[in-house]
Amino acid sequence: MIKKTIATLSAAVMLFGAAALLPENDYEIGTRLKANARYAVSGYYDDFAYLNIDPTHVKISYYTGNDSKITIPSSINGMEVTTIGESAFENNKNLTEVVIPSSITGIGNNAFKGCVNLQAITVYNPTPINLSAVGTRGEGTRSDGSIFDGVNKALCILYVPDESVELYKKALVWRDFLHIVPLSTNTTGINGITQTEDEPFDIYNLQGQKVRSKATDLNGLPKGIYIINGKKYAVK
Repeated sequence: MIKKTIATLSAAVMLFGAAALLPENDYEIGTRLKANARYAVSGYYDDFAYLNIDPTHVKISYYTGNDSKITIPSSINGMEVTTIGESAFENNKNLTEVVIPSSITGIGNNAFKGCVNLQAITVYNPTPINLSAVGTRGEGTRSDGSIFDGVNKALCILYVPDESVELYKKALVWRDFLHIVPLSTNTTGINGITQTEDEPFDIYNLQGQKVRSKATDLNGLPKGIYIINGKKYAVK
């Protein structure tokens, strides 16, 4: 009987992976341990675990790092990132700012639930992401606020495209944020960067694509707007 049980468990590990044998919701932010079938992954890109939805699209399953300011990539290995998965950042107490690229069209249940220190959300999609029904490519979402449950919507600032402010103020869930402001008010000039060589940073373009890793300055970048630690910087 014991041998049979061991064989059954071994088969389960081979079929579902070790995480399938761990208790429900047993996970730790900052590691690659996520014990729940909804955290299935196809691979890792920087600090993001991702799952292939189809040959050309992926979703973010969860975040493995400890950064307080996060820019979600718009593409991974040539595949477009279209979805933030269920509970992807749930209970991440480190998170203070997040940038969501225009490629994102679906956000799963509880994606940012319990992110009690979240102070700013930047969304580049000019059309408010539908959080009231089944999202893009089957990612379930709800209109009861579970996606941002625990986020202080009276203090957290929601930055959206200038022409879309009124749309977000009317959209379910998004309209719960008391401060919905134009992206143009969140741009800092190149002289606004105070990082030192001991504090390297990653640089992203407006599409969420990383253009430089562990940089200490913006020298050599073409003119344009870039995202650094969740804020926009203009190179003129």
